[in-house]
This record gives sequence, structure tokens and C-alpha cells, in this order.
Amino acid sequence: MGSSFRTWTATIGCLLLVAIAIPAASQEPQPLTGTYAIAGKEAVDPPPDQPRDTHLQLYLSGNAARDLYKAMKVKPVADECIGGGAQSKFEGSIACTMHAGGKQYECSLAIDIKNQKLDPLYAC
Repeated sequence: MGSSFRTWTATIGCLLLVAIAIPAASQEPQPLTGTYAIAGKEAVDPPPDQPRDTHLQLYLSGNAARDLYKAMKVKPVADECIGGGAQSKFEGSIACTMHAGGKQYECSLAIDIKNQKLDPLYAC
């Protein structure tokens, strides 16, 4: 009985540690800042016959954009479209920019509502 009780106690202890450690390892949800639009696939100069309700366009700013920029594991490149020392990262259909000085960030992406996939939104 002593051995099985110790095993049971150790198992319960491990489960409690895991239950505590998992939430501690992930970031708590944070408020979002930015803007959105329901629009068509083409962000710039869409054709007149293109449906205007196929994509959710997201423009993140503030801490959400900063955190996403830092989480992207690609090297930043000088953003010649924005200029002024801005550095952008492009990964898949997500584009994030750190403006000169590192105090302002922005990200953009579009979600194809029907097909549930990301499409690029960034345009130079």
C-alpha cells in the first residue's frame, strides 16, 4: 500500500505541476488595436465586378503588431515603400513593419472568408 500510495501521490503532484506550468508558458490574451474591413480580394484598385465581401482585412497596430513582428522568425528587410528606416518582415501572407526607432509597429493580412485561408494585403 505504501508504494502504490507514493506512486499515486507523485502522479497527482506531476499532474498539478503540468496544469500550472502550461498556462504559465503561454501568454495571456491581450486587447487588440487596429482596424478591419470587409472587402474583396484585391486591396488596391479592385476590378469593378469583384465581390466586396469575400475577405476580412486586418490591420494590427500597437502591442499586437509588435508582438507579431517579433514572433516572425524571418529577417527584416528595409522597406523602401515606407522609407524612413522602416524594417518589414514578410512571412506567408502576413506583413509586419517596425518603423524607425522601434516605437511604432503595424501588420496586415487578409482572411479569405469562404476558403478560410490567408491572403496578402500588403501593397507597395
